[in-house]
Amino acid sequence: MQNLHLFIHNISFSLFFIGCSQQNEKHNFAPVSTPMESLDKAKATAIELNFKTDPELVNMKINVEVKFGIATLSGSVPSEEIKAKAENLARKVEGIREVRNNLILE
Repeated sequence: MQNLHLFIHNISFSLFFIGCSQQNEKHNFAPVSTPMESLDKAKATAIELNFKTDPELVNMKINVEVKFGIATLSGSVPSEEIKAKAENLARKVEGIREVRNNLILE
């Protein structure tokens, strides 16, 4: 769990600096990206990593969006068990306070 926390922290830190370093060529200013948006992107990446490392979910096409700590899962899965497993794996990511499971059965 500590490795996952470190992974999320490193991703957040990297995304923050990438966002700050990219500049809009026309106006020569950095795009607006809040620390919360960077954290949400890191949390979505962590959820996707959980899916990619699970043998039952690795080949599923599950879309993940995180906004203000609320994860939304969408796409289709073959069973209720896989749907529940995806939700549980998303909940395990630190900082996810709610999961909206919009997965549909194929």
